Amino acid sequence: MMRSIAVAAACALVLDGCGNTGGGDISHAGTVLSNRLSEESSPYLLQHSGNPVHWQPWDDAAFLAARKLDRPIFLSIGYSSCHWCHVMEEESFRDAAVADRMNRAFICIKVDREERPDLDNVYMRYAMAMTGSGGWPLNLVLTPDGKPFFAATYIPRESGYGRRGMLELVPLIEDAWSSRREELMEAAEDISSVLLGPVTDRSGEDIREDPSTLCFRELQVSYDETRGGFGSAPRFPSPNSILFLLRYYHYSRDEASLGMAVRTLAAVRYGGIWDQLGGGLHRYATDMEWHVPHFEKMLYDQALVAIACLEAFQATEEPFFACMAVEILDFVIEEMRSPMGGFCSAFDADSPGGEGAYYTWSREELEGSLDPATAAELEDLWGIDGLGDLTGLPGGIPGRNVPRLELPPPGMALPDSPPGPDARARARLLEVRELRPSPFLDTKVLADWNGLTIAALARASWVLGRPDFLDAATGAMSFVRDSMTLEDGAVLHSWISGSASRMGFLDDQAFIIWACIEMHTATHDHGYLDMALELQSLQDRLYLDPATGAYRFSEDDDDAIDLPETIESFDGAVPSGNSVTLSNLYRLWGLTGEYSMRRRADSLGEALRGRAVSAPSAHAMLAAAMLSGPEHVHVTITGDPSDPAFAEMMKAAGEAYSPDLTVSVEENENEVRAVVCAAGTCSSPAASPSRLRALLAGDD
Repeated sequence: MMRSIAVAAACALVLDGCGNTGGGDISHAGTVLSNRLSEESSPYLLQHSGNPVHWQPWDDAAFLAARKLDRPIFLSIGYSSCHWCHVMEEESFRDAAVADRMNRAFICIKVDREERPDLDNVYMRYAMAMTGSGGWPLNLVLTPDGKPFFAATYIPRESGYGRRGMLELVPLIEDAWSSRREELMEAAEDISSVLLGPVTDRSGEDIREDPSTLCFRELQVSYDETRGGFGSAPRFPSPNSILFLLRYYHYSRDEASLGMAVRTLAAVRYGGIWDQLGGGLHRYATDMEWHVPHFEKMLYDQALVAIACLEAFQATEEPFFACMAVEILDFVIEEMRSPMGGFCSAFDADSPGGEGAYYTWSREELEGSLDPATAAELEDLWGIDGLGDLTGLPGGIPGRNVPRLELPPPGMALPDSPPGPDARARARLLEVRELRPSPFLDTKVLADWNGLTIAALARASWVLGRPDFLDAATGAMSFVRDSMTLEDGAVLHSWISGSASRMGFLDDQAFIIWACIEMHTATHDHGYLDMALELQSLQDRLYLDPATGAYRFSEDDDDAIDLPETIESFDGAVPSGNSVTLSNLYRLWGLTGEYSMRRRADSLGEALRGRAVSAPSAHAMLAAAMLSGPEHVHVTITGDPSDPAFAEMMKAAGEAYSPDLTVSVEENENEVRAVVCAAGTCSSPAASPSRLRALLAGDD
C-alpha cells in the first residue's frame, strides 16, 4: 500500500503540475556546465558527446553540481546498440530547444548500462515499480542525492499518441521542483525506503512449493504451441527458460517440457530474428511470428542460445540443434572477436541507411545479384516480395524484406540442417551485403559476457569435436586473465581502447568461474580449476551477504553516492549471478570433493527459494540450478590420454545429456575406464563408451 501511494504521489506531482514554462537559468556564479562525455571511453557515451545537452558522466562532480545549483538530475541510461536510444537522441537530445530546457532545469547524466549494470539494476527496479514496465532508454529524474521521483522509457520530442514529449514534460518537472519540492522529496524517500530497504527473504519459512514445478506450469501457460516462444510480442529467444525446460525434461521425462524447448529454438532459427544469410541472431522480434526483429546483435544472446542448442542436441540427438550452435559460434568468432582475443559486446540495431538496411533485401536487389532461377528459389524460400516487411517500423524502408523461413507445423521432424542458399549463392549475397554501410560494432569487451561466450565455445569444443572453438575460447580466457584481472585475481568488468576499468560485479566473477569449469572439462588443465577456486574464494569474500547467505551484485563502492545493496536473483537478459553461482558451487563440489562447496550451495538455494516460489518463471535459471545441482553428476576418466579409447570415452561423456556434468581425468598406464558419481554413489568402472552412455542415461 505504501509503495502504491508513494509512486502515485510522485507521478501526480510531476504530471499534474501547472507547467510554468518560465524556466529561468538558476545556475550559480562560478559553475559553468558543458557536455563532458568526450572525455569518456564508452562508445555509447561518446555517441552523445556532440549533443547540445550538457551531459555529465556519473561521477561525484555531477552530483556536486546538482547540490550546488540546487537542481534535480535527469538520468538517462542506455547502450550503444539500442534502437530507441538512437531515436530519442535524434529527436530530443540533438534538438536545441529540448537541450536548452534540459540544461536550465537539470543536471543531465548519461550512463552506459553495459559499463554500469549496478546502476541499471537499481534504477530499473525503480522504473518497474513506478511505471509497471521497463526498458531502454531508461530516463529518470532524481533528487540530488539520487532518489527518483519520475521514470519513463522513450520520450518523444513533442507530445502525442498518449506520450508527453520532452518540450512539455521538462517545464512540468521544473515547476514541480520549484513549487512542491518538499512533497517530491518525501515521495522519492518513500519509494526508496519501500523498494530498496533492508533485504528480506523467506529462508526461515517452511516453503513446501517446488520452484521447478511452478516454473514449468507458468511457462506452459504462456507457451505458444503453434509458433513457439512465450507470452506476447515482442518475442525474445528466452534461453534461460529453454535451459530450464531441458533440465526439467531430463529429470521428469515430461515430453511437454522438451517440446516447448525445441519448438522455441526451431522458431528462432526459422524466423527473421535469425540472420538467415550471415548467421547469429538479433535481440528480439517485434511480432508474434518471429518475423521482423529489431536488428541489434548482442554477444550474450549468441552465447546463451548456443548453450541451449548444445543441450537440445544432447537431449534429442537431432543434428539440427548442433548445426544451430555451430552457426552461432562461427558467426561470433568471425564477426565479434577482437584482435586481442576477447569478444566485442554488440552490433548496433541501426544501419546508416535506415533500420534493417544492412540485413534486408528488396526483390529487385535479390534478382540483380543472382541468376533468375536461384533468385526465384530464394524469393520463395525467404518470403521476398515487392511489398516488404518494414513499413510499420519507425525508420523502416518500404519494399525491403527480412529473410525468414516457413516454420514446419508442430510435430513435423526437423531437417538435419536448416534450408538455405547453396554455398555459391550465399557467398554472392554476402559479397553484395558487405558493400553496404555496416552497423556499428561496440568493441567494448565485458568480462561477464565473455565468460558466457567462453563457456559456450568450450562446451561446444568437446560436445561437437571442434578444436577451433577451443582455440577461440582459450584466446578469450587468456585475454581476460592478462588484461582484465587484478593481482589478487579479481576480474574487472570492462575493457576498451587498451585499458580495463572498474572493479567487476558479481556476474563478472560468477560467469568467468562458469567459463573456467567448462575450460577445465574441455582441456583437463588443472590451471582452470585452480582459477575457478581462487575466484570463488574471492567472490565469497567480496560479495557474500552473511545475513542472507546470498550474493550482493556489487561491492557498493560508488564514488558519487551511496548506492543501496541489491541481491539480484531474477533472470534478465542474462541469468542472475546468484543462479550461476548456485550451479558453480555444486559443480566445484563435484570436481574437488570439498563438502564446504555443497554446504554453501545448499545455503544459497535455501536463501533464494522463497524468491523462486514467488516468481517462478522469472527465476528459470535458479530453478534449473536447484534441479541439476543436488543431482550433480561427475565422471572420472582414467587411463592414458593418448590412447584412442580415451578420446572415445570423452566423446561419450560429451554426447550424453547430463546437465552441468563435470569431468576430471586421472592419467595412468592402465586401460581406459570411467566412473560415474551422483547422489553420493559411484558406479563400478565402465570399460566402454556404450557402458558410460548407459550410466549417464540412467539405464543401469
